[in-house]
Amino acid sequence: MNEASRSFNSKRNVIVGLVLALLNTLISFAVRVFFIRTLGIELLGVNSLFLEVISVMSLAELGFGMAIVYKLYRPIKENDYVTIAKYMNLYRKTYNIIALVFLGIGLALLPFIQFLIKDVTIDVWYLRLVFGMFVIQTASSYLLSYKSSLLLADQKNFIVSLFTFLVKAVCAGLSIGLLILTQNWPSDKKNIVYIIYLAFQIVQALMINISIAFYVNKKYPFLKSKETLNKEQKKETFKDVRNIFVKRLSGVVTSSTDNILISTIVSTVLVGLYSNYVMIFSVVRLIKREMTTGITGSIGNLSVSESVEKNIAVLRRLTYIYFVFGLIMCSGLMALASLFITMWLGGDYILPMDIVYLAIFVLFLEIVSEPLWQCLEVSGLFSLDKYIGILGSVVNLIVSIILGINMGIAGIFIGTLCTQVIQIVLKILLIFSKKYNTSPLKFFLDWLKVILAYGAVFVVEIFVFKLIQIDGGIIEFFVKGFAALGLGIALSIIPFLFTDQLKYAFSLLTSIFAKFRRRKESV
Repeated sequence: MNEASRSFNSKRNVIVGLVLALLNTLISFAVRVFFIRTLGIELLGVNSLFLEVISVMSLAELGFGMAIVYKLYRPIKENDYVTIAKYMNLYRKTYNIIALVFLGIGLALLPFIQFLIKDVTIDVWYLRLVFGMFVIQTASSYLLSYKSSLLLADQKNFIVSLFTFLVKAVCAGLSIGLLILTQNWPSDKKNIVYIIYLAFQIVQALMINISIAFYVNKKYPFLKSKETLNKEQKKETFKDVRNIFVKRLSGVVTSSTDNILISTIVSTVLVGLYSNYVMIFSVVRLIKREMTTGITGSIGNLSVSESVEKNIAVLRRLTYIYFVFGLIMCSGLMALASLFITMWLGGDYILPMDIVYLAIFVLFLEIVSEPLWQCLEVSGLFSLDKYIGILGSVVNLIVSIILGINMGIAGIFIGTLCTQVIQIVLKILLIFSKKYNTSPLKFFLDWLKVILAYGAVFVVEIFVFKLIQIDGGIIEFFVKGFAALGLGIALSIIPFLFTDQLKYAFSLLTSIFAKFRRRKESV
């Protein structure tokens, strides 16, 4: 695949994914309003907590999907359909086993799930029933979800985005209808409503995977082949899986244990409050995810077909693009997140600003480090990357627990920040020494500019934005929003003046506007 084809596929995946992700997010915000009004903050906290527990349990997948996607890049590039079918057959058999393992782990946790809950008045038997439904939903999804990975490796992830949106839109409509019709029910009947709501989620997950599986079966008829990998190929694949598992463990400990620690150390109700901010952050994460998913196949293809210099240039350019996106988004979040929640749900649902600022910085580092993570995923350095994951996981848990007990939510977020910094530094050293065989100094200087720019935005917003005193709700929202946007844009440009990254970003924008103008004129 040439560079033009990679570029076209990436742009298509990003554009379609972004549009559908934003529409999905609007639907989710609407569902959240009726969820809180009908079911209350306690069930919201439980719902958010169990989603995080399921994320941790998903380690049962062992990183097998990531290993298979990595293995599919070359045979897809070479149109080697026999090898693709062999890997997908192994994928299918393994995921069937994983579904059973996941179900077993979930059933084993049922007698103890109440120990993760603090400061709520919900019966233990009901908590176990709810958690059991979460387990059933995820375990059943493993039976077909593996087929979407072939679309990812083949740079056709926009198909996954389309099917996901269509099914979610229908199920969200049913959920909102249910919550509206039952919002005046007595409190003792609300538990039944939540069970029906979760049943809709199970149907949604099944329908998404069934529709994608049907499409993949029609699009790739060669998957009917029953051929299997030889012992050496299986051994090599499972070796990668073992190494990726540790990497995934680190990622889960970093991103999916915060709510569990907040619930067990502080309060389950606070998990519900924080989940409202997470939902706002999810808009940014969705855009980031679609950007990343859209370019993953291209990065994989690039890593096996281009020079080291080209790979480094792409890494630095992508890091800058993600930095611009992250700085603008996080500048806006610092100014508007709590104000938006006050307008959306009310002042009783906001968190102290020091906690909000810490959570936003965690999000910023997550965004800017994404290209580094992607390049490492396709580099084949799984066996070395796992040690960084182990160190990050240990630091995160120790610091989060100790500081969480003494400082509350803020301490838990500081623990997450510690492991992010450690992993970013070590992963840069790893990929430059083992993959690129050159000095990472320029890339570290890029990161220094990134941190200084974020610090400047933070200082300006803390001290200057306090001067913007407008008690006008929507007017204050737009005034602070435009000010944050201008600040983010300015401080994303100034540190990178006269650099290749900035020139590339401007050329990219210019080409996009030129194509848009040509299409408009042709119409």
